[in-house]
Amino acid sequence: MEKVLLTVLASIVFIITSHAQTTGSLAQGVFNYSQQANVPTNGDLNKLMVYDNYKNGNQQTYFFSENWSQGMLYINQMSGLKLYRGYPIRFDLGNQVVFLKLRSNDGVGSIGTPSKMILLDETKLKSFVLNNPVTGEPHYFERCKEYNTGKKMLGFFEILYKGKDLKLLKRVETQIVQVMNIGQSTEKAIRKDAYYVSFKGKTVKMRRSKKFILNLFKDKRAEMKKFIKDNRLSTRKEASLTSIFAYYNAMTSK
Repeated sequence: MEKVLLTVLASIVFIITSHAQTTGSLAQGVFNYSQQANVPTNGDLNKLMVYDNYKNGNQQTYFFSENWSQGMLYINQMSGLKLYRGYPIRFDLGNQVVFLKLRSNDGVGSIGTPSKMILLDETKLKSFVLNNPVTGEPHYFERCKEYNTGKKMLGFFEILYKGKDLKLLKRVETQIVQVMNIGQSTEKAIRKDAYYVSFKGKTVKMRRSKKFILNLFKDKRAEMKKFIKDNRLSTRKEASLTSIFAYYNAMTSK
C-alpha cells in the first residue's frame, strides 16, 4: 500500500512539474520565432486588410473571446516573418479570421471602422498569441497549413502542448445547426472543439479515448496505461490529455 501511495504521489508531482515546465516554455515563445516587435505602417496595414472573405462568409459565429484581447501577430511579409504586438485582436471562430483593432491615433481612416478590419488569412498570418482578457493566460495558435494533415485545412490550431516531435492541438470552430424556436426552424451557431495530434511528422484527428491514446503511444503502452490509472486521468479532459502527453514526452526524451 505504501509503495502504491508513493507512486501516485510521484506521478502527481510529475504532472504539476510538467505542466509548469510546459507553460513556462510556451510563454517564452512556442513558435521559436524572433521576438523583435515591429510597428506596422499605414502601408503595411492596408496590405493586411481583407473584406470579401468575411462578407461572403458565415455571419453567425462565435469569437474565442467576446472581448478584445492583447496578443502577438506573426505576419509573413516580403522581407520575412515579422512580429506585431500591442494591438487589440479578436479571433472569429466561424470564419477562422482575426480582427485587428487600430488605435485612434493610427490615422488610417480610409480603411474603415475597426469592426471591418480583418487580418488576412493563412497567406499572411502565420500564427498568433491571444491573451485571455480576464486571466491574462496566453493561448497559442498556428495555421493548419503548417501541419501535414493530408487533406489541407483552413484556419488555425490552438497549441495545447508542444514536446519533441509531439503536439496536442485543438481546432475551435462553430457549426450551424437547425433549432426550433416558437414552432419555426432557425439557424444557430454552436461552438465545436476538435482535437488533433501531431506526431512524428503527421497530424491526425484524435479520439479522446483511452484506447486511442494507448495505441498512439504503443511503444510505451504499459507505462502509459499505469500512469493514467494511477493518477485517475480522464482522456476526455483537456488537462488530463496535456499531462499524458507531457509524461510520454518526458519518457521518450531521456
